[in-house]
Amino acid sequence: MNNTIELQGLDFACKVTKNKNAGFSNIGYIQDAIVHLINGQANGFTRDQGARDYVKNLSKEEIDKELFLNIVKLAALKNYKHEATLLSTNKNFGDQLSNDEFELLTLQAIKSNDMNQVKAFFDTHPNLYKMLIVSFVYRRYFDPLHTTEELDNNDMMTTSWEYASLQGKVEDGFNKPRTY
Repeated sequence: MNNTIELQGLDFACKVTKNKNAGFSNIGYIQDAIVHLINGQANGFTRDQGARDYVKNLSKEEIDKELFLNIVKLAALKNYKHEATLLSTNKNFGDQLSNDEFELLTLQAIKSNDMNQVKAFFDTHPNLYKMLIVSFVYRRYFDPLHTTEELDNNDMMTTSWEYASLQGKVEDGFNKPRTY
């Protein structure tokens, strides 16, 4: 999967900020920095190495696209590596969810709904939107089983029509204006 300029900048800023010092190297700090960025404030990211400059002009739409793409990338990576993965759950978004359950339900929502509906649902459920950010930050920067390089591996998408199709669906959903 080709990294977008937005994802490259976000990865760079998160990694540089995470590595700045011990106070910045926790999941909560990076999550908060992204939440503030979505609200138009990049000051949660360090100025070191110009990290803040890489993200200060990202829009909510650009960040949202990467959050949803990360769900697809994670599923594709687990499939590619033949990892044991949660295939179904009796839970729904209103229940107390583990990260795996949340990621499965989000993937199912992407599969079975128009992206405008998915975006509208997450926009109106702030607790679930925060879980989307939690998933992104954990899987990209703190997960000992998966690296950003693995998540962004082009080969895994070419081995599965399903995930390549879902990637296209998410990208297309963010290239069109919202209609709700």
